[in-house]
Amino acid sequence: MLSGDEHADEEIRAFNTRTGHDYVALDFAEYDSSRAVVDYAWEAARPARPRIAHVTGRGSLDEAAYRMVRAHIATLRRTPDGAPSRAPSVRLVTGRLTRHPTSLTEQAGSA
Repeated sequence: MLSGDEHADEEIRAFNTRTGHDYVALDFAEYDSSRAVVDYAWEAARPARPRIAHVTGRGSLDEAAYRMVRAHIATLRRTPDGAPSRAPSVRLVTGRLTRHPTSLTEQAGSA
C-alpha cells in the first residue's frame, strides 16, 4: 500500500473529497488484515455511506429508516394513469345531500 510517500496525505484528502470517505494514511498502510486486499479495494471504490443530518441515536436512525421506507412505498402506491377516480364515500354524499336539499330533483328525491 503506501510507504513513505510525502504526497500521500494530499492524495488521500483528494480521494476523500471525491468519494466522501474519511480515510487516513494509516488505513492504507495497515488495513484490517481480517479482510482481503481486494475486499478493501472494493470498499474504497464504493461511495461512502450517506450520513443523515440530525440522527443522533438508534431511535432517530429507526425513525429515519421508517420514513425512507414509507416514502418509497408511497411511490409504489400511486394510481396508474387512466385509472377511474375513487367513488365518494357514503359520509360525503350524505353530507352534501343534507346541506343542500334544494339541489335535489323530484326524481332523485323519490328514489
